[in-house]
Amino acid sequence: MGLCVLATTLGLVLGATPAFAWTSTVYTCIGNYTSSTFPSPPSSCTSNPTVGGSIIYDTAQVTLSSDGSPYGSLTVLLAKGTCSSIGSTVSGVSGSNPSVTGSGTTYYVASIATSSLTSGSSYVWLTSYSGTSGGYPYAPTSGVGTNPTTYSGNLVDCEPFIFQATTGVPEFPSGMVLLLALALPALFLMRRRLVADA
Repeated sequence: MGLCVLATTLGLVLGATPAFAWTSTVYTCIGNYTSSTFPSPPSSCTSNPTVGGSIIYDTAQVTLSSDGSPYGSLTVLLAKGTCSSIGSTVSGVSGSNPSVTGSGTTYYVASIATSSLTSGSSYVWLTSYSGTSGGYPYAPTSGVGTNPTTYSGNLVDCEPFIFQATTGVPEFPSGMVLLLALALPALFLMRRRLVADA
């Protein structure tokens, strides 16, 4: 009887699965990166840059240890405000909920057309990894990420930026300016001759 209980107990201990069998991390950087161009270390990503252009990108780096499916997914949001004062979310994000494709380190790019943004305003990219039941834990965790911040009761990796619309004054080639400078007096002389002949 005692041996049976002992054997059963040992079997349960040896066969027990920890709450999370593997580890996961997520880092996010503003920009359109690949595996060869993503900043290293991820913590070196530029903080609170001023960006412009027609599209703004954010790249998430996900690292999963071991190898077991399913792999979970990412949630990428864009919101108004700063990491310490997150406002309402902005709609129209492309690539906002990608499935993670495997273990190891993989990269996922989200983007927003700047026609949805207000020039001179502050925004934040908010990224989180879902984790999986009994396998990979939710990420980020406190102190692990580019800038872990609490949003809606959960930690998210927060990347702030300021959108500044790019504007410019039309420029003309120097040759065009010289041509106009020579042509205008000639046009005035021609006009005076036409008036005189009339």
